[in-house]
Amino acid sequence: MVTSEILISGIVGGVLTGGLYGLLAISFILIYKSSGVLNFAQGEMAMVGAYIIFFTLAQLHVPVVLGLVLGIVLAGLFGWVLHETALRPLIGQPVFSMMMITVAFSLFFRGITPVIWGTAILPAPELVPLTTLSIGTVRFSLVGLVSFGCACLAATGFTIFFKFTRRGLLMRTVCEDHQLAEATGISVRRILDQVWILSAIVAMVGGVLVSQTTGVGDTAANLALKALPVALLVGLESIPGALLGGVIIGVSEILASLYLDAFTCGGMMETFPYIVMLLVLIIRPYGLFGLKRIERV
Repeated sequence: MVTSEILISGIVGGVLTGGLYGLLAISFILIYKSSGVLNFAQGEMAMVGAYIIFFTLAQLHVPVVLGLVLGIVLAGLFGWVLHETALRPLIGQPVFSMMMITVAFSLFFRGITPVIWGTAILPAPELVPLTTLSIGTVRFSLVGLVSFGCACLAATGFTIFFKFTRRGLLMRTVCEDHQLAEATGISVRRILDQVWILSAIVAMVGGVLVSQTTGVGDTAANLALKALPVALLVGLESIPGALLGGVIIGVSEILASLYLDAFTCGGMMETFPYIVMLLVLIIRPYGLFGLKRIERV
């Protein structure tokens, strides 16, 4: 029986987890908003980001602050290398070709990380204490609260960036038409390099937060895939909507688990976000806040 205490605690936990989904969804949206490419390797970028922080802190044994700075630099370099080595030559080519490259990246990183770090789940460096907080009878984790705070900061910061800064406006221009942007003197290559660097850093933050509770491994990549239903739910151009979409998905999967698991023998928490994604693609393919594009043929 689902009591009111369990329900409220579940909803609060769903909201906080949704913040993490929203943060990871922002890393999806950053690339799509600037290049029109849906990066299917985003979950693996979050996983690699978590491994990078494990490498700098647990294997190199550098101080925490220096390790985080070095991790950010390495994550940004990782995003830059991905774009320069395989995606840059496809600028101006069909978007489908670029998306298939990201699928190849996804499979490659799934295969290469066990070769480097092994298949076992590694203990994550403790950056956020695994503390459980409580307000009355409602209990929630400090990691969840920090994740939600990071998502709020990222959503606010990138919304301001894309609306009110010259660089953000240039990124949006590049998304509309690569060839036209080049013709007006905009360096598409430089803009997309910067986008992939930013997206890799955001994905790394999300992967590190995931690893605080699950350990360093492919769990971060699996959980980051739930950010895809979030991005599609709100529309692949809406950064502020990513936070709301994350909350919707986070709460809905908790409610599905509480009320539907009894009829489905479990597993609704894992599958319900993708059910929502399918419904969105059928009913409103451009999302709640996405742009409805009309093309004349």
